[in-house]
Amino acid sequence: MTSSTALQLSCIHRFKLSPAKDRHANAINAVAISPDQTQIAIVGDRHRQGRKTTQPWTFSIWDVTTGEARDLAKEVDYQTHNANINAVQFSADGQFVILGSSDPFLNNFEKQRTCSNLSFWKLDALPSHTVQDPEEVGILAIAPHPNETQFATINAKGTIRLCQDHFQTGSLQNLKTWESQLDRRYPRSHFAIAYSADGRWLGSAGKTTIQVWDAVTGELHQTFRQTEEGIKAVTFSPNGKYLITGGDQRIKIWNLETAQLQHSFFAHPDWIQGLAVTADSQSLLSAGALKLKQWSLETGELQSVLACEDSPLRAIALTPDATKLVTGTQDGVVKIWQLSL
Repeated sequence: MTSSTALQLSCIHRFKLSPAKDRHANAINAVAISPDQTQIAIVGDRHRQGRKTTQPWTFSIWDVTTGEARDLAKEVDYQTHNANINAVQFSADGQFVILGSSDPFLNNFEKQRTCSNLSFWKLDALPSHTVQDPEEVGILAIAPHPNETQFATINAKGTIRLCQDHFQTGSLQNLKTWESQLDRRYPRSHFAIAYSADGRWLGSAGKTTIQVWDAVTGELHQTFRQTEEGIKAVTFSPNGKYLITGGDQRIKIWNLETAQLQHSFFAHPDWIQGLAVTADSQSLLSAGALKLKQWSLETGELQSVLACEDSPLRAIALTPDATKLVTGTQDGVVKIWQLSL
């Protein structure tokens, strides 16, 4: 461990989605930070006790300036989605939030009319939102374009869609759809997707396959294969040199210039729940089990254990300038951390 390059974390905000006396805690599945760093979007599901739960899904917006959290799922009486929310992202201009879920009953035509896999929310008109056409299966991951009001989604069959609100009407239009061909023998496995920092490439990851696509044409650029099964997180380094994947306990760093696996190492004793790379492309942050860790992107060596939680980490999000980090845990605790050298 090289302490000279270790980052320092200090918690500057903390709140809990569930009241202290509520035994059905909100489990956080994903967090996102608005481009101006003033708002945090949190999504997830409720812990169940037996077959009972007080609500099926969670979507809250936390105003960092005022410290107030707004429960938007409750405001729409939970009717937009019928299952857990897997993904949330802000648009590049910070005016919209998109949610993705894996709703049940998708083989029932009548119930399809009242359930959605994708919802699109305009921040200056909350809780007003639009419901997009249901997918055959649920949305597992959403990637926002770094510079445009465009999103990429990947569903549980590995289908990739590019969508955009061209005229900021509050309704997404489909731009392009293609099949990723990611491990068809493993239905409903984990899938992940991410844009490169310049918006040129899309990285998608499935059970044993990682692919890099031209983000405009949808043409396949590179394919990487691994022997271990399972990938839950994928991200690019800001300098465009690396693609990083996180799966069941292991992190892998792929060199896009040489098309080779650069590093593979054990990171956490459970699934990697989130990955983020600092703006200088030097450090990789990973969340898994109870710990947040920092790794050298060049060597793959552990640099520091940044934080330990009382409940398993479920999601992380890093601001583009790498000055603030948001974490979410299984028991519904959200924290904003200040990062410094």
